[in-house]
Amino acid sequence: MSSVPLANLPADLAVTTATPSPWSDASDEAVAVLTRAIRAGDAGAFEALYRGWYARVVGLAIAASGRDESFALDVAQDTMLRVAAGLPVLSSRAALGAWMHRTTLRVVIDRLRAARRREARERAASRPEAARDQPGTERTARGLERLLGELRLSDYEALRARVVEERTLDETGLAAGVSGDAAHGRVRRAMEGLRTALSGMLP
Repeated sequence: MSSVPLANLPADLAVTTATPSPWSDASDEAVAVLTRAIRAGDAGAFEALYRGWYARVVGLAIAASGRDESFALDVAQDTMLRVAAGLPVLSSRAALGAWMHRTTLRVVIDRLRAARRREARERAASRPEAARDQPGTERTARGLERLLGELRLSDYEALRARVVEERTLDETGLAAGVSGDAAHGRVRRAMEGLRTALSGMLP
């Protein structure tokens, strides 16, 4: 990517090391400009997105996988590589949040599967009968995929708003046309479903 000064970005997305990233206030138009710039190879635009999203991608990876911070940091690096390589031009903050959410979860699943294959190879090298063992990481990946497919759309949107976009419960409810308490119920239901899907699956 070529280096372009961050000052060339829209004012509501320009990021400096002295100030936090104002992603919760970014306009849809600013997001469209940012993603178009990243698509064109603008290193400054990519840096702005990296700073604004890295920590929340780490948090989402931990919540989705049940793994430690080291695993989540690897997920975040892979996710940002996918941003650099294939982020499409997106028209709104919600669309960017959904894309980042899906991409992070896909990286989590890919890494769980890779860990399963590595464990299988190690067991096979040490004892042939290990092939009959039931690999926990593969079951975790399958459970996570199944959960994502079974989540109610309203629960998915509420979870994404809270975890990815870091909105308050009142903001989450307002966007969905429900009360903050109702939004809290949706987030709680989604997280309980996630915990149930992962329960007993982790090695």
